[in-house]
Amino acid sequence: MGFFVLFGVAAFKPGMLSRLELLGQVPEGDSKYDDWQRAQTTSWWGKPLDPKAFWKGRVLWNDKSATSDAQRHGRLYPPMPYEDTNRPPYPNDEGIHGGYSTDGPNISYASSSKERAFWDRFDKTHPRPPEQLEAEQEIADVKLSSDIPKIERELYIRLQNAADSFKNNYPPESLTEDAMFWSYVEAKRAEYQRLLNMGDKTNEPVFKVLLNSLTVDRKYVTEPLTPDQIKAANSWKVAYLQRLRREKTDEQYIQGYLRAWGLNAAEVFDQR
Repeated sequence: MGFFVLFGVAAFKPGMLSRLELLGQVPEGDSKYDDWQRAQTTSWWGKPLDPKAFWKGRVLWNDKSATSDAQRHGRLYPPMPYEDTNRPPYPNDEGIHGGYSTDGPNISYASSSKERAFWDRFDKTHPRPPEQLEAEQEIADVKLSSDIPKIERELYIRLQNAADSFKNNYPPESLTEDAMFWSYVEAKRAEYQRLLNMGDKTNEPVFKVLLNSLTVDRKYVTEPLTPDQIKAANSWKVAYLQRLRREKTDEQYIQGYLRAWGLNAAEVFDQR
């Protein structure tokens, strides 16, 4: 237990608060509920973060890693890396606002309207982090279930590409039918591997449920992919990266995608 009860009132064990005070953040990893509760009483909770130090060595992405690190310091959003002069002035509402819960304790983070507006515009004008592209593909996979006629699927794909590219800055390359087919395969392969890693045997019910629900041949999930299949699965990523390079996109994003996707720059850009 991270706390003891004194006269019927929960109180933190001596020393735990001072440990957090010295640490300056909620510890990484599987932090306990009471770590987050105690952290909100420290002197550093919710104080603005130094953008230069925070973004050193990072790709300028509002991804899970950046958000998680900001929230471990009591900030709802990562610090703005620069001032966006294209946005109108916002009220001075910096401070602790409400309570938020992301699969854990209810926590009050510090934020401002200016930060919220900055990141909303940033996401729509900069390359999306890989995790967001994958999440959008998963949503599209659900919408494009196998019982939709092919002509409707193709029409939906075109509409989805246009809408997402214009409004939310998702690359159209990621939402082609081939791209979504392979994103589905990769997601199911990952799910299959997780079950294997947990020590489950392939004849157990969880595997049967997974394999019976597949909308592709189960060999795509249970057998190693061939070199040609791997190339096909990566084809939309290659096309997207090549377009970014042609458009002279900030190189940090291209390098970030290459690392996240385990792709070799020479194979992507030196194709003949």
